[in-house]
Amino acid sequence: MKVLIAGGTGFLGGELVRLCAASGHDVGATCFSTPPPGRAGVAWLPVDLRSREGVCAALEAFRPDVTINAAYRQDDWAVTADGAAHVAVAVARTGGRLVHVSSDAVFSGARPRYDETCPPDPI
Repeated sequence: MKVLIAGGTGFLGGELVRLCAASGHDVGATCFSTPPPGRAGVAWLPVDLRSREGVCAALEAFRPDVTINAAYRQDDWAVTADGAAHVAVAVARTGGRLVHVSSDAVFSGARPRYDETCPPDPI
């Protein structure tokens, strides 16, 4: 399967890149500018997720079956929210499936259980 990881250099994205490549998938990943060293077998796509045109061009070039959006930058609405919208638009234009993932870092861990009704309480 051809998989694109948006945010491939981040906390979740980096691990997804590693796992998808180890599972034998054809992996592409976005990076803001310079691809990280030591990730052979990954097609790195330098793209600014704040640019809808750039994101659409990257997905058009790679043509993934599945796009996993793991992009996040603390205190950067343009990457975290607008960038997610740009990824969704690009997937809608090029086809394939979209999976959006996030960590639970918005929660402090003080409660035994969290669901979608819980207000954020980061550490």
